[in-house]
Amino acid sequence: MITPTRRPALFLDRDGVINKEVHYLHRIKDFVFIPGVFDTCRMFQNAGFALIVVTNQSGIARGYYSEEEYHILTRWMIERFDEQGITLTDVMYCPHHPKGAVPQYRVQCSCRKPKPGMIVGACARHGIDPAASIMVGDKFSDIQAGRSAGIGRLVLVHSDYEINLEEAQQAHHVAESIGHSSFQRWVFQDDIAVAR
Repeated sequence: MITPTRRPALFLDRDGVINKEVHYLHRIKDFVFIPGVFDTCRMFQNAGFALIVVTNQSGIARGYYSEEEYHILTRWMIERFDEQGITLTDVMYCPHHPKGAVPQYRVQCSCRKPKPGMIVGACARHGIDPAASIMVGDKFSDIQAGRSAGIGRLVLVHSDYEINLEEAQQAHHVAESIGHSSFQRWVFQDDIAVAR
């Protein structure tokens, strides 16, 4: 039996990567896309990458908003990508927090970044080659999760979170945003964005 070739993925944190950072974002009116995010995602899609969002949503566990409110916002976000001709392969989220106010979500899980559960699960579900993939996040926990999952390229982008030198050195690249031309050049000139 021939095993199908696994494809690469662009793994994206949501807040601070896809949209501008708003603490515990759950309302559509507060969701602002990072400039250039659609262009970059389209480039990766055209190069054969799956586009997978992996996001911690501890606001659910903390009782700041419900899972249904999260899903309403997520459906809206997916529709905006669809309008741009971009298909998000998956949007994975972790609603847990070990100190959450909502008992059903107050757990020590394997999906909350920096643990790699969401990424590992997405790779298994969608036939993703982690070594050929890229993880983009705005916090060190994103880099840790990507590294633990065996992701080949790890990228930190600037948002409201300060990036210190030690954390930056754990990433393969630091960019202003994924919509910035320097990020696009770094990826595509390295010839790692051509899925074979």
